[in-house]
Amino acid sequence: MAPTSKSRAPSSKAAPPAAGDVRLVVVIDKPRHNKLKVHAAKAGKTIKEVITEYIDQLGD
Repeated sequence: MAPTSKSRAPSSKAAPPAAGDVRLVVVIDKPRHNKLKVHAAKAGKTIKEVITEYIDQLGD
């Protein structure tokens, strides 16, 4: 039986993070991913930018 998309390992084709950066892997359901993707597109931003801006707004 072929593996499903839920059992796939992260792609090894992605570029490694820049010096000082780390890769963050979060597993979310498809509807939430689509919601985030649409929100980012409407704001003219990448998902990374949306998440980074949100984290920067968090208190210490």
